Amino acid sequence: MAIEVKLSDDDDSITISFEPLEKLRMHEEVIEHSLEKLVARIQRERVLKNPVIADSSSKTVIDGNHRVEALRRLGAKYAPVQLVEYHSSSIVVERWFRAFAFNDLSSLKRALRRVLKSWGIFEETSVEEALKKLEQRSASIAILTREQGFVVGKAVTKSLPAYRKAQLLEEELEALGGKKTYEMESVALEMLKGGVLVVALPPITKEEVVEASTLGKLYPPKSTRHVVPLRVLGLNIPLEWLNIERKDLLLDKLRNHLQKGRFRKMPPRTKINGRLYTERVVIFEVNKECL
Repeated sequence: MAIEVKLSDDDDSITISFEPLEKLRMHEEVIEHSLEKLVARIQRERVLKNPVIADSSSKTVIDGNHRVEALRRLGAKYAPVQLVEYHSSSIVVERWFRAFAFNDLSSLKRALRRVLKSWGIFEETSVEEALKKLEQRSASIAILTREQGFVVGKAVTKSLPAYRKAQLLEEELEALGGKKTYEMESVALEMLKGGVLVVALPPITKEEVVEASTLGKLYPPKSTRHVVPLRVLGLNIPLEWLNIERKDLLLDKLRNHLQKGRFRKMPPRTKINGRLYTERVVIFEVNKECL
């Protein structure tokens, strides 16, 4: 059972449902301090602002792992979910790069020398060649600087081991003074000009995402970045709803809720609350007269 919302006379529509938390399958671990902040915010505001996004068939969560875990910790039974056809060509799996900023260029170079010496498995190459090897899966990890690249020249059959191994590299770089941020590929490569060090990893396939969620062998946090054709924000589902036992009653409440407002379309590359959305976004807004 789900609700399909037609947004206009064209083909734009979204499917919203409530799914039992035990049936939703995460494919990534969570960042504990981010999760704690989210739990506290939901407790304070008593609403979940944005729905989780999940595959309609496998119930693999492709966006909203922290929201799922937060609701579990809060004792909820259901999560509001935007259902999508994950294997549609319109949904793209991208990845997050890790950017490490150091106090100065000399600190970066010292950290790089230390890592290359301690690991002893990186081959020197150009930035362009390193990225090419990752895309071809003929390399499993790349370290990038403004001037050069270094790769672990090992063919990748499964991406998960590479992401797990890179966690150790990231921890070492942080211990050497690097301040880590997660960046889109294009942003991370632009940041190279400013003197940062970037850790890049091979692409992840949809099949690997579903396999991770099915087997419970999860990727590290912020591994995948999914781009969907249309993303729903601002539903503001009351937390108390998510303990209602019957799904049909939940859907009735959602129908009544949606009748009180409208969806406003936003173009790609809209920035909302500090986050850049590269896909199209629709924001649900309640009519003032209904408040």
